[in-house]
Amino acid sequence: GEVALENAYYNAKGERDSGELDEARETFESVVRMEVEQNKKEAGVDIAEEEDAMDVEVTTTSSSKTLSLAPLKFHGPWSYKAVKQLVKLHLRSLNCDSAVKDYERLLRIASSADAKISPNAVEK
Repeated sequence: GEVALENAYYNAKGERDSGELDEARETFESVVRMEVEQNKKEAGVDIAEEEDAMDVEVTTTSSSKTLSLAPLKFHGPWSYKAVKQLVKLHLRSLNCDSAVKDYERLLRIASSADAKISPNAVEK
């Protein structure tokens, strides 16, 4: 539940602070997965049935790519915090493509009314 999400998030921050960046990335992603699964269960949605992408979906047409920037409805405040940390990790590693991809995901989470992200959290 909520305590497991919080613990996983702070464990990931500890890994990041210890220089274990790959482990921190995996743990931050696990926070997102855990929260999405938990929110789907609470909503009575079959986890395999309803898609709520973990990443930004890219639809490729013949000559261009378009991004789906629809809000992610099963993500919540811990997902927001975890993805924000992922963006920071990618920027520190100079991994610009991943930073942009996760920043887009961050915006999708923040734009969802279901995510319960406080305006204060978005401003930080």
